[in-house]
Amino acid sequence: MSIDDIVECINIAKKLSVPIIALTGGEPTLRDDLSGIISLIRHIYPESKVHLTTNGIHLSLLQDTIDKPIDKLNVSISSLNIDVAKEYQGVNPNIAIDSLLNFPALHKNLNFVVDENNFNEIRSIIDFCIKNNIALVLMFDLSDNKSLEYYKQTINIVKNFGKFSIEGTTPRTLVCNVNNKMTIKIKHPLLSRKTKWTICKRCSNSDRCGEGICAVRVHPDGVVTPCLDKTVCAQGHTLSAKISKIYDILTMS
Repeated sequence: MSIDDIVECINIAKKLSVPIIALTGGEPTLRDDLSGIISLIRHIYPESKVHLTTNGIHLSLLQDTIDKPIDKLNVSISSLNIDVAKEYQGVNPNIAIDSLLNFPALHKNLNFVVDENNFNEIRSIIDFCIKNNIALVLMFDLSDNKSLEYYKQTINIVKNFGKFSIEGTTPRTLVCNVNNKMTIKIKHPLLSRKTKWTICKRCSNSDRCGEGICAVRVHPDGVVTPCLDKTVCAQGHTLSAKISKIYDILTMS
C-alpha cells in the first residue's frame, strides 16, 4: 500500500472518529518505513489508538525507531519449538518472544493457534504469559477436525487459573481473568456462527471464519471489506467513499 493511500486512510479514520488504527498484513514489519507510518498516524490523528499485529520477525528493528509506546502489540506464534514454528511461520519463536518482551507497548497480547503439533505447549505458554503479565489469546485451526476436542481440553486446563466470563462483543469467547493485569481468552473454533454482526449473515464464508469481529479492512489493491474475506466489497470511485460505506454498514450492524 502506498504512503499516499495510508495517509488517506488515516485522514478518513479521523473524519469518521474511528477509535483504532490497526496495522496488520501479511507481515507489517517487512516494511522498512513502518515506524514512519506509525509517526504519520500520531501526527495526523493523535486521538487514535495504534495497534500492531506481527509474527515478530523484524520487531526488534522497529523498537528502537518509534518515539513512544504503541497502544497494543499482538504477536502471533505457532510453537515454542523452533522446528515447528519455522515450518508454520518461518520465524524463530525465541526471537519473537524476546521482541514481545522488549517492545514498547502499553498492552501486549500473545496469539497462539492450537493444533495437534503444539497442544502439549499450552501450559508452558500460560506460565510464560502469567510470569510476564502478557494477555494470551488461544485460537484453533479451523481446518483441523479435532479443533473442538482441543477447545474442550484447553478449557479444562485454563479453568485452573481463574473463573471464566464471556466477552460481550464476541459471545463465544471465554475470558479467564487470572489477575488484574493478565487474561486468557479462548476463542471458540466456530465463533462466527453466533456472531451479533449483521454483516456476517451476508457472508458465504462466515461458518469458516475465526475472526469473530468486524473491522474496516483496506487491502493493498484498493479493495475495502468488513473482514479478511472479500465476499462483501464496498463500491465507490474513491478510497474515502469505500471506507465510509463499510463503516456505515458496520455501525448500523
